[in-house]
Amino acid sequence: MSIYQPVSTVTRRALGVGGSILNGVAGQISTNLGANLGNGLSGRLAQTALNAGTNLAVSEITRRVTNPLMDFAQQADNRLKSVARKGLQVFGLNGFDDENISRNALHYSGNLSILQAWENYKLSNVDSLSRKNFYLLEVNDRSGNAPTSNGKRHSQFNLWCTNLSFTSFDIQGEAIQVGAIELDKPTANAKTVMNLTMFDDEFGTIKRWAQNKASMIAASDGTFMPPAYYVFEVRVVFGTNIAHSSYYEQIYTMRVQTMPHELSRTEQGLEELQLTFSQVDTFMPSWI
Repeated sequence: MSIYQPVSTVTRRALGVGGSILNGVAGQISTNLGANLGNGLSGRLAQTALNAGTNLAVSEITRRVTNPLMDFAQQADNRLKSVARKGLQVFGLNGFDDENISRNALHYSGNLSILQAWENYKLSNVDSLSRKNFYLLEVNDRSGNAPTSNGKRHSQFNLWCTNLSFTSFDIQGEAIQVGAIELDKPTANAKTVMNLTMFDDEFGTIKRWAQNKASMIAASDGTFMPPAYYVFEVRVVFGTNIAHSSYYEQIYTMRVQTMPHELSRTEQGLEELQLTFSQVDTFMPSWI
């Protein structure tokens, strides 16, 4: 029997009805006697004492009535459990009285026991799993300007980047039909596109850097500059906030592609700058 529900529903309802009757009687006594005490200071003091006395009386009566009922309900529950165990044993079942509950299969846990779930948790070694909020973003454009300087790790790009998403590889293919079957014909490994959500300062440091790179790609006179003027390298280190050779990393040679803006006066918040980098050539080496 659970200590939180020690009696049956019928018993608890009976106790509730009894408590309501006693409270009603106490309230009526307080009302009748209080009407003759007056509204003065002495009357209010007497009324307070009377209410306290009736509440104590109700509590004591309820305790004396409830305790025997609780004992009776406890005995009835134990008797019913004993009968249920014997009935299960007749059909070759048992109430798992001789089993440790931590070894019992739990249906809502895929039939894993608590002990098995704990063993799986320890084997998964969750402390060594990579966290999505731990990453390094390093941008090297070999110019030493503000967003990419200051020791790379503490550059504005790494400090102000809130979201980063990209696809490491996208190997596209073509299905070639041969009779009743299809063969896979890889065609190309698509360029990587990187989407960044950045904060920026009031002077537009990140926006000025991106604008400068964009102007070097397509000049105002209609000409295109050589890649050496506008390409840069981006390195992403996963699972850490401090770069180390043991952590997984990826390096891409990129150029700026888009820089949309979304400003609003309906809310007071920081500007979130959206930047898109596109890989220049999939074979081009990096210098980071």
